[in-house]
Amino acid sequence: MLDKWGRSIDYLRVSLTNKCNMRCLYCRPASGDKTVLQTAKPEELLYLISIFNEASIKKIRLTGGEPLLFPGIIDFI
Repeated sequence: MLDKWGRSIDYLRVSLTNKCNMRCLYCRPASGDKTVLQTAKPEELLYLISIFNEASIKKIRLTGGEPLLFPGIIDFI
């Protein structure tokens, strides 16, 4: 998969929860935006990941607060 500058994209960042307390630039703006996002079901996330896998994604980073506290994380991985 290529971005608009022709660079190869081979990774995907998946947020497992919308309850992150970090202030990452890609997650929440510094302005304090309190937008509440709906959390996808594990089977929906797995379906989306499978689509990206077909698009040559080689690495997936699980994020969102503390991903290891996500219910069923071992089965998900």
